[in-house]
Parts: sequence; structure tokens; C-alpha cells
Amino acid sequence: MDKDTEERLLALYNNNKQYIERIILGILLKKSAVEDVLQDLWIKMYRNPEYFLNHPNKRAAILRTAINLSFTYLRREHIYEKSEEINEDLIEDTNRGKNPAIMAETNIIRKEIYKILDQLPIEESTIFEMRAIEEYKLEEIANILRIPFRRVTYLYYDKARPFIKEKLEEKGFQINDLGI
Repeated sequence: MDKDTEERLLALYNNNKQYIERIILGILLKKSAVEDVLQDLWIKMYRNPEYFLNHPNKRAAILRTAINLSFTYLRREHIYEKSEEINEDLIEDTNRGKNPAIMAETNIIRKEIYKILDQLPIEESTIFEMRAIEEYKLEEIANILRIPFRRVTYLYYDKARPFIKEKLEEKGFQINDLGI
């Protein structure tokens, strides 16, 4: 990485650090854990500077990465146990691992969903990602994000899910085959 790119990346990180730090602290509730996640965030930014520097909403890209790293930290530290419930909201693929065609299609759909998530406001995309991809229950999402359960259900069922469903249909995916 050249010096100019590194300086721009460091400036982007420092300009958003306090904001991101507050968000992470709200999720993890431990100052020492916040430092760990901030270090992981810097490493991700350093390894992929083009993504963060060229993203149309740089703060959202950093925030989404920080939130995902926070949840990873929670799982890694066994602070929060993931639900055992099988989630059928994203893809009903009982043959996963058995049929390469289904696995390939699943990967294509997931990539499209991640592209669509970038078009949503951060709160909606985070809730959708936690529910449909990370397989959290809606009650768990409300507790983790510290927002009312009714707001979580509204953002998931009335905002994020219909938007993603519509965008996938526009791209030619058969939504009846998906659990969305």
C-alpha cells in the first residue's frame, strides 16, 4: 500500500473512530472488548483499502464491518449463544451439501443479497443480516441492538425483507424457491 492510500485510510478511520466506538460499546458493553474490535476493524480496512476508500457511503461501510466484527467477538467469547433454531427465512435448502447446483445457486443468491444490503439504511440491513443470514431470533436482535421488538419486526418484515425480495425478483430470482 502506498503512503498516500495509507494516510487517507488512517484519516477515514480516525474521523469515524469515536462514532464507531460508541456503537461497538453499545453492543459489547465492555471497553476492553471495544479495543479488540477496533483493532480487528483497522486490520480489515488495511487489508481492503479500496473497499472502504471507494465505497459511496464510507461511514456505513465501516459501521457495518464494525457491527459484524462485534457479533463475531460475542460469539467467539461465548458471551452470546446463537440460536439452535434452523432459519428458513433466507433459503430453504434441505439438500445443502448434497447437491452442488443448489450450493452454487445459494452462493449466487447470497452475493446478490449482500449487494442489495448496501442499498438499505444501516439499521434495516443490520437487522436483515442478523435475522436471515446470522440466524438470530427477532427477540435476540432487539436485545442485542437495544431497540424495541416492534421496531425490529417492522424493519425486518415491512422494510428490509420486501425491499430485498423485490430487488431479487427484478434480477430474475424465483422468490418462491427462497424462504424470503
